[in-house]
Formats: sequence, C-alpha cells, structure tokens
Amino acid sequence: MDDGKTPLGLAVGVAFLFCFTQVVSAAQTCNSFIPSANNAFRYSDLGDSSFLDNQTGLIWQKCSIGQNWNLGTSQCDDSADEMTWSQALQSVVDFNQKQANLGAASDWYLPNIKELFSTTSLNCDNPALNELYFQPVYSPTAIYWSSTPHLSVTGSLAVNGSGQYTTTRFIWGMEIKHGSIGPYKADSTQHVRLVRNGMSLMP
Repeated sequence: MDDGKTPLGLAVGVAFLFCFTQVVSAAQTCNSFIPSANNAFRYSDLGDSSFLDNQTGLIWQKCSIGQNWNLGTSQCDDSADEMTWSQALQSVVDFNQKQANLGAASDWYLPNIKELFSTTSLNCDNPALNELYFQPVYSPTAIYWSSTPHLSVTGSLAVNGSGQYTTTRFIWGMEIKHGSIGPYKADSTQHVRLVRNGMSLMP
C-alpha cells in the first residue's frame, strides 16, 4: 500500500548511507604511488606544543592560533580563530608576549609562503598535510595566512560618490584541503599557524 510515505527500512538505509558517505568524504586520502617528502621521519616531536622539521630547521606550532595543545590527549582543543591579515600580524605580537610572560620562546612569526607551502604533503588530499604533526582545521575552505604580500592590488571609487579611491590588498595564503596557494584579500578572514627558528626559506 502506497500512502505517500517512505518505508521505515528504506529511510534508515538512506540515512545510514548518507552518514557513511559523509564520514568517508571527510577522511584524508593519500596516493601511495606518489612519494612524499613529508613522512613521519622528517619531523621530531619536541614534547610540547611544537615540533621540528628536520629538513628545513623550522619549528612549527602544532595548533592554530585560538587552539591549545592538550598534552593528555595529544590533540588541539578549542576552535581555530579566523582573522584578517592585519589581525594575524597582531596575533603574532600577542602570542609572543604571552610566551615571554611564561618564560618560553617568544620569537614566533607568521611563515612566508615558501615556508607555509613546505608543510604540504602533495600525495595526500583532505588535508594535504601530515596529520600526525600538523593538526588541521577540518573545513573544506580552511586557508592559512602567510606573511608574503601578493603583487595584485585592486582599486575602485568609493560607493558613496565622494570620489575617494580605495584599494584592496592581496596576501598569499594556502588552502589545506589540496595544498594549493593563491592570493586572498587582506581583509578576508583566514587561519594562522606560527613558526620559529629563522627565515630558512626566504620569500
């Protein structure tokens, strides 16, 4: 008898399939036929909230700004902040001040685009990062700021007709899902991960 309603068994089956599909699509996938330079042997855990890249000499924060490293669970707690580029630069100052007050290293900085891109695992997708060390922000649109300005600048007359010319600045950033880099408006909001130990990969 067709009463216009979906049979219970079919509804449950469809719901299960949908949930299963969502879980699978959210998992990282890697191509074993493509060699990766970002294997586990490349990094050394420093036993705190940071780790060393043995290839570049850079020391990275495991968590993004806004998150806190939980030693008990070996995970990043809380949510990663999203901020404009100017806010990202200020977050470096604030973080270093907090570190100095704790007597910890206070020479962290926003990575340049080459340093940021060096974190990618191009044989992997969703995210294109070594998840054992780089705790990712699980979002299809997650992008991280670099310190490297892009050459592009756009300009336009103010909407109010005052004749004032305004410009929009672009900054290089990296999208972690595919490891792709590109220019993003400086007033857009993205994520931040800090690094230290010198500018080993100059922009």
